[in-house]
Amino acid sequence: MANCETALQRISFDFTDPQITKVRVEIDFWGDCPIQIKRVYEKSFPARLSAVDILTMPRDEGGIIDYLLW
Repeated sequence: MANCETALQRISFDFTDPQITKVRVEIDFWGDCPIQIKRVYEKSFPARLSAVDILTMPRDEGGIIDYLLW
C-alpha cells in the first residue's frame, strides 16, 4: 500500500436539492492500492455550505481532502 497513488479526475456538485449539496469525486489510481479503493466517491453536505466551503474544509471535518474516507 505504500506505493498507491491517486489523482483527482473530476469533482462535480449537484445543487438541485434545496436541503443538501451532493458531491461526486472521480479518481484514478495506480500502484499497490488496497482492494477496497473505488473510482467514484459520493457524499452529501448541508445546502448551507458553498462549493468553496466544501473544497476548503479542514481535514478533520471530512471535506474533499478526505474523499478516500467517505
